[in-house]
Amino acid sequence: MLGRRWKISPANRELQERLGRKLNILPLTAQLLVNRGAVDADKAFSF
Repeated sequence: MLGRRWKISPANRELQERLGRKLNILPLTAQLLVNRGAVDADKAFSF
């Protein structure tokens, strides 16, 4: 794992903040879920 870097897609602040507030999770966690297509609470729980 040495020498590898995570590449995080550009943030969608609106979706990130909405999902983060709804699920009470950190912004980075919310952004990772959004990047994976979990753009609402139901999809995030399914993920």
